[in-house]
Order: sequence, then structure tokens, then C-alpha cells
Amino acid sequence: MTDVISGRASRLYLEISRSKTEMILLKNNGKGGKRVTVTGKKRLIERGDLTGSLIKVGKSGIRSPSVRISRGETVIKFKSIVRYLGVTLGPCFSIAQYIEIAGAKASGLYQRLASVTQAQWGISYGAMRHLYVGVFLPTMLYAVTAWGDLVTDTLAKELVRMQRVALLRICRAYRTASTASLQVCTGLLPFDLESIRWRLRAQIKRGASFELYGIAFREGDNKRQALERVETRLLDLWQERWLVTSKGEATKRFFPRIENRTGKDFIVLDHYVSQFLTDHGDFSYRLHALRLAESPLCSCGVDNTDRYVLLECESLEASRVEIKKCLSRIGSPWPPDLSTLVETKKVYEVFRRTCRALLLEKRRLDVEERNRA
Repeated sequence: MTDVISGRASRLYLEISRSKTEMILLKNNGKGGKRVTVTGKKRLIERGDLTGSLIKVGKSGIRSPSVRISRGETVIKFKSIVRYLGVTLGPCFSIAQYIEIAGAKASGLYQRLASVTQAQWGISYGAMRHLYVGVFLPTMLYAVTAWGDLVTDTLAKELVRMQRVALLRICRAYRTASTASLQVCTGLLPFDLESIRWRLRAQIKRGASFELYGIAFREGDNKRQALERVETRLLDLWQERWLVTSKGEATKRFFPRIENRTGKDFIVLDHYVSQFLTDHGDFSYRLHALRLAESPLCSCGVDNTDRYVLLECESLEASRVEIKKCLSRIGSPWPPDLSTLVETKKVYEVFRRTCRALLLEKRRLDVEERNRA
């Protein structure tokens, strides 16, 4: 078995260190004590997996295999999980536990730094994004060039789940908002695509050739153009997801295409505008669906949806005066296409103020109605 492992390491261009080598179980599908056959050894060499078990069972119970780099040397220390240069590897070179550890570390650090932020006060939206770029991403994607190609579909979903913690903080949105909506509202790549971006950018900077995810780079190619191809391709992949997902229908009315959001640095999110962009907020129709309100109706007798509050409710007409005048000056009809409200900086700033005014006025009217009851 020593020769098998040494040969496997050579084929993977891995250098074995005599001073720091630890062994991990490559695979343990079978029952303990099952004999590894010659065919099993061949499969390990060719594919890196193994049917059977390397763990032996004797009178004293389970014990790890005895493996040496070469005959006559000390036995390599055996561990089921190995941590090397900050990266945790498990059976079959799995990085599932590393992603869990890195995610907990990144989320915890980000949460502590952002702990002064609440729904309606705290550090600014811009500062939250800087924390995301400067703290969350580097912590989460440490050594991604080494483990990025080991990310399975399941682990990709886990990466996105961990990103959600930061997205909720940045948007100051309700926890019921979908992750897909939060990603588009912030203009931040889904985390599995972000990990691909980091990997490919690192390879381009090193000048290492690759052909991955529909992107090709050869030694000597223009690096700036290659980086642009990476960005374009990742946005295309994101757009494909956005088109087919059943989540975020309200957000799609504002941002039907990803390109409608990216590059718009003037879009600043807060607790009020995020409610309209995600359709998760102080809307009776939504709260009733979540069993948080007795009725889905507005006091007007109509379903109290985000669109109704924004465009139609007569009780809130005074809060729409500014946005109507703004749209009238640019020749936009009322009610407008919602994508118009996030198209330019001038209109968006008015839209943001209107969102705040509408929800505060709605809250005041709701309190009055409850007091009368």
C-alpha cells in the first residue's frame, strides 16, 4: 500500500514531506476489516477512490493502517482529518468540514464587526459592503485556488447559505427574503461563482493556462482581456440562474436582468427600500401568508401587497407626490415600469425617500386603526 500511495502522490504532482506528513483515509466505503483487493488498489491508482476499507479490525479493536514513505522509516501518523496550512481536508480529500469551519469563522467575525448595525440605524451601507469585501471574502475564500476545484454541487449550496448571513446585514432585509433576491439587490455574485472568480483571477495573474467554465486562457494572452472575459462569463452564468429561479419575482420587476443592477454604485440599500425590492416587509398580504397578520387586506379592502402600497393605496397618496413629480419631469407615465425607479441616480434617490415615507406613514395609520379598535 505504501507504493500505491506514493505513486498516487506522484501522479498528482504532490511532494511528500517526511517531517510533516500525515495520512488521511481516502475512502472507507466497506465494512471494517474487509480485505482490499488488487483491483481495489488499481482503482485507487486510476481514480483516487477505493472500495473496501483501509481500517483494520483486530482483537484490540479498530486501528489505523501502518504506512511508511519507504521501508525502514517511521510510520506516517494517521488522522481522519488533516489541517495543513490552514486548510482542513477530510476523507476523499473532502473540504466539507473546511467550508463549515471557514464559514463559521467568517460569519462570526463579520457579525461581530457589524453588530452595531440594526434595521434602522448603525454603520452605513457602504461600510457594510467594505466589511464584506475586506473581511468576509478573504476569510471565507482563503486558499481557494487549492480547494476550489473540490467544490461539489452540495458544497456550492453551502457556500451560498453562508453568504446569506452577510447579505441580510448589508440589505437590512427581513430574514424571509430569498437569497437570490438579496444577491441581486446588493449586486454581489453568488458565493460559488465568487469562488470561481477568485480562482480564475489568481491563475491569470500567475500566467497559468486553463480552460474552465467556458473560459480559456493561454500563456501569453492579454491578462486584462482575460479578466474581462471571466467577469462577462460569470455574469452570464448568474443571469441564467436568475431567469430560471422561481424566487425573487418582486425583485425581477426592478431588475429583470443582472446587468440592470451591476455597475450602479448609486444604489444604496436600507431597511425601507429593501422591503419593496424583495417584497418581504410590512405588507399585510405577505405577513398573512406567514401567519403574522390576521388579514391580507388593507383598510381600503384590497390586498395589501408591496405594489399596492407603492403605487395605488389612496391613504398614502401624499407620500407619492415627490416621486410622481420626478417621473413626470422625465416623461415616465404613472404607474411606472418598476425598473425605471432604479435606472438613474436622481430617480433612485427620490424612490428611496418615497419608500421610507410610505412605510412610516403606513405604520402611523396602522397604529391609529388599532387604537380605534
